[in-house]
Amino acid sequence: MRRKRAGFTLMEITLVLALMVILFGIAASTMLTEAVYGEVKTRAAADALREGLVTTRTHAIDEGRPYSVWVVPGTNHFRIGPDDSPFGDGASNSGNNVSNSTPPFAKEFTLPGGIRFNLENGDAPANTDSQSPENDSVDPSQWSKQVTFLADGTAVDTKSITLHMEGSRPLMVKVRALTGGVTVGPPESENGQP
Repeated sequence: MRRKRAGFTLMEITLVLALMVILFGIAASTMLTEAVYGEVKTRAAADALREGLVTTRTHAIDEGRPYSVWVVPGTNHFRIGPDDSPFGDGASNSGNNVSNSTPPFAKEFTLPGGIRFNLENGDAPANTDSQSPENDSVDPSQWSKQVTFLADGTAVDTKSITLHMEGSRPLMVKVRALTGGVTVGPPESENGQP
C-alpha cells in the first residue's frame, strides 16, 4: 500500500520555477523592446524635424527671403514655407521682395505616429484627439509659427521644440538665433542643465 505524500517533489518545484523564469523573461524583453522602440522612434522624429529646419534655412539663403516652420502643438503636423503671403503671415518680412523665377518651396509633413510637439512653454491644445495621425487636414488657425530663418541664414530668435511620445523620454530640437544651427538633445531643466 502506498502512502499519500504531503508535498511537492524537488523536480516539480524546479519545473514550475523554470516556467516562471521563462515567462518573466518574455515579458521583460517585450517591455524593454517597446521602450527602446519608443526611444528610436522619437529620435527618428527629431531627426526628421531637424532635416526640415535645415531645409527651411537652406531655402531662405538660396532664395534670399525669410522662410518659417509652423507646427500644430499637441499633434504631429508641421510645415515649412516662405514667411510671406500666401504661405505665412509676413511678420518677419525683411523688405527683400525678391522676384525669383524659382517658385517658393512649401510643404507639410507629419512625424511618425504617436510623436507629438510640445512647445517651450508646454503649450498643447487641451483636445489632442482632434488631430490624429490619420487626419491630414489641419485648420489654418491651429498652426503656430516656431522658427523663422532670414536670408542670411540666421534665425529671428533662439527656439526649442520638444518632441514627446508616450512611454519614452522627450527630445528637444533647438535652433540658435545667431548661427541658425540646429541641435537635437535631451530637454533642458529650469537651470539650463539637461
